[in-house]
Amino acid sequence: MRRRGKLMRRDAGEGPVSYLLVLLIIALIIGLLAAAGNAGIGGTVTDNIEAAICRVYSGESCKPKPPPPKVDPYEPKQDCWTDITDRTGELAVTVDIRYFAVRGGHRVTMTTRRVLEPDGKVRYDVIVSPNVELGVATPVFPGNVDPLVWAVLQGTAGRIYSFPASQFGGDENKTKDAALKFADKLWIDQAQNDALAVAQAAPLVGPMLQIPGAKNLLKGGGNWFVEKTSPLTKHLPFIGDNIERATQAPDRDVNDPDQSFYEGGPSVGFNLDVAVVPGKLSLWAAGRGFLNVGNRINHKNEKYHNNYYLKLNGEGDAAFNLSLDAFLPKRKNPGGPDDKGGGDRKNVGGTDKEQIGTFEDWVNRVEKILSEKTGQPVTLPTSTKSKLQAIWPMVGLDIKGKAARMQILSTDTKGRPTQLRTITEWQWIFSWRALAGVDELLTGKHRKGGIPGQPDHNIGVGFVQGTIAGRKYLTQSILDLDGPEHAENLSRTADYFQEMAASALLQGNVAGALDFTNLTPEAKAFNDYISKNGQTYRQIYDSDATTFVGFGKTIRGSKFVRILPVFEPETNKLIGAEYLNPQEGWKPWTHCTR
Repeated sequence: MRRRGKLMRRDAGEGPVSYLLVLLIIALIIGLLAAAGNAGIGGTVTDNIEAAICRVYSGESCKPKPPPPKVDPYEPKQDCWTDITDRTGELAVTVDIRYFAVRGGHRVTMTTRRVLEPDGKVRYDVIVSPNVELGVATPVFPGNVDPLVWAVLQGTAGRIYSFPASQFGGDENKTKDAALKFADKLWIDQAQNDALAVAQAAPLVGPMLQIPGAKNLLKGGGNWFVEKTSPLTKHLPFIGDNIERATQAPDRDVNDPDQSFYEGGPSVGFNLDVAVVPGKLSLWAAGRGFLNVGNRINHKNEKYHNNYYLKLNGEGDAAFNLSLDAFLPKRKNPGGPDDKGGGDRKNVGGTDKEQIGTFEDWVNRVEKILSEKTGQPVTLPTSTKSKLQAIWPMVGLDIKGKAARMQILSTDTKGRPTQLRTITEWQWIFSWRALAGVDELLTGKHRKGGIPGQPDHNIGVGFVQGTIAGRKYLTQSILDLDGPEHAENLSRTADYFQEMAASALLQGNVAGALDFTNLTPEAKAFNDYISKNGQTYRQIYDSDATTFVGFGKTIRGSKFVRILPVFEPETNKLIGAEYLNPQEGWKPWTHCTR
């Protein structure tokens, strides 16, 4: 009996193993049946057997593993720009010489860009782009039509600083805060550089700045002064918050950017202001175009170290301005005995008190106050009314458009081509605007050397624009050129550049521009080649811009000076992204929008 008990205990231990062997034999038989054509029955039984095996082996049923996600070879493995914020400040001065005018300008754009990398990590890029321009412009034209055309040479020396979230423990909020503070630090630093550049032209200060180390000493003193006075200057309007944040920026060397770029080329533009009905209705239009050749140096990347590019871009906008009188209801004899406050106007305070509504109402009110104060009737002269009319507010609508195309050829540190990137961008912004200004006529006795019969003017206008709606579209195409597997890509790229250069030389720059902007059959064929052998993707942004513009013009006879300061903050938030699969069309780029 004792022996039998041992055998029973041994059999109890071998039971599951024996059961497993039986199931395997059955599974083999079912597999043979499936191979013989009974796949439906065999597959079902096999599934049940596999489930039984799992229960015996692990005590629970096995869940089927999901199939691996399908990888689309055309899906971009590139950085995604999810938010782009620009702050642009510009000052342009045009001075009449004799038969023509000289135009000079300085523009600084500070960009903060949120970047989602292919591996899901986040970084913030801070880009500072100081630009200078110098050229010629047309002289002033008398009358209600004020045109200005100019041609300049312009150049930019910019820097890019990257802030990976990994440097801040993966905390994106801390990363963004550090990037914004550093952008304000660069803003302060650029302002000091500009001030020193202006000071170099001063008779006494200029020679002192030539002393070795004098500039750095002044900049160091300026940074110290900004930091010490920030408790007070932080209360200043518009710039106070920037000054305070700049003093809290991370301690990073501004002379050690991750990337730097240099570009330059010609630019032409125009302004046109037409007073259709002076003080009542005016039309305004402006536009300019750029041609830039440049190189962006990536100091942290050996494969894409030098990035040579050619860029064409242009912008233009048009607006109409209408006096507020056109939007306010009219009254007969405002404030008089027949004004009972009826209709669509309320006569606040009774019929003996007037409301300030249209310009005529406002002038009548001023005359009445002056009459009450002096005790005798006062009527403003016509010339005074004309000056007051010039500062009466106007409102209007503006439509602005921008377009750019850029081709970048990247090379490694040894000069070998590694990538071709084509970037196409266009944007439109529809805005409201409000403006007011002064138009002062000076008599001959105020003029010095003026031409008789041509009155002098001091004209000043300021306006603000706010976005009603706006969109930005950014399309990029990428073709890899490095390695033997991309030899055909490199050959096709070389042929394309040779064809484009030949068109520009033999047929003129217009033919080259048509090739560059993808408007010729050869360019379209090459673009199709990139679509099939590279990656093409586009991003769509919701654009919002607020523009502050001041315009001043002083005319002394036939001479004039124009001053145009501009400040424009702009934000672009990603609302959609997709990539091109040549067989399936445009598909959602989920990595970019998650």
